[in-house]
Amino acid sequence: RYFRGRPEISNLATLDNGQGVIALGSRVSAASIVNDEPLRAAANGMLDCPQAGKWAIAVWAGDDGTDTEQAFATCGEEAVTVAYSIDPDTQLWFRWFAGRPEISNLTALNNMQGIIALGVGTPTPAGQVNGITDTEIILGAHTPLSGAFGAVYARIPQTVEAYFNYINDTQGGVCGRKIVYKVEDNQGDPAKGMEAVRKLVEQDKVFAIVGSLGDSPHAAVWEYLNENEVPDILVSAGAHMFGADPQGHPWTVQMMP
Repeated sequence: RYFRGRPEISNLATLDNGQGVIALGSRVSAASIVNDEPLRAAANGMLDCPQAGKWAIAVWAGDDGTDTEQAFATCGEEAVTVAYSIDPDTQLWFRWFAGRPEISNLTALNNMQGIIALGVGTPTPAGQVNGITDTEIILGAHTPLSGAFGAVYARIPQTVEAYFNYINDTQGGVCGRKIVYKVEDNQGDPAKGMEAVRKLVEQDKVFAIVGSLGDSPHAAVWEYLNENEVPDILVSAGAHMFGADPQGHPWTVQMMP
């Protein structure tokens, strides 16, 4: 709720878990400390992202989940201090993410206005990760575009693509990289879903699967995505299983609770 009410800090998310921090902001750099040395990490963890300004926010997620006045960071001449409790599940997610540097420089979030961020903190050299070049970030999705569910769901990826085009046209993409969004038709069918995802991962070399639709088609592919360590985020499905197993399926993050 705090971030939703402050769009100046909700436009971009950048993660640098090599320092144990999560940074947010277009005008703001923020550090969310996930280790036991919040002060050192806050001092060392501020990122050099072109969108970052003078404001800084640090939130310490202590092991006991309690508030702390130790949460702070400085960036330029001004700083803001924010402290609040973070529940154990969220702390577990932070620690899981911190152990995966191959995806820690990029993230996506939904600020209730749409899929917003793919923020680059420390630049990732081109060629190290599928779907990321010096000029592009390639994302994929599988959703019913035809068949019985096509009439209902086909407009959703069109809306997502329209927003990405807006970011590309008005902001030049994210940190100099244009967002490329590839959508495949799963027809609401598990077999078609697997066919679509294999194409996206093995041929199109997408960085992540984002905002896919359909319970049964996604149930057919999430094992494959986790086995191949492909970020599978903002799954739009009613089945609770996609968000209920962060340890067994750590690469999948469900959008709907």
